[in-house]
Amino acid sequence: MASREPAQRESFIVRVWWKPGQAAHEVWIQHVRSGETTVVHGLDQAVAFIERWTPLPTEKDRRGLR
Repeated sequence: MASREPAQRESFIVRVWWKPGQAAHEVWIQHVRSGETTVVHGLDQAVAFIERWTPLPTEKDRRGLR
C-alpha cells in the first residue's frame, strides 16, 4: 500500500463529463501512486480531492528548503 505522506510531485488521471441538463460536471479521478479513485460532482469537489494529496508547504517546510 502506498504511503499517504505527500510527495513534491503527484500524478492524477482525471476524466470529466457532463450531460445536457446536468447541474454540474461529473469527475472521475485516480491518484496514480496510491491507486485511490473517486467520483465527484462538480469541479470544486475535484479540486478538493486533489488538494488532499498536494498540500501547500508549511512555514517549517519552507524554512527547510533554504
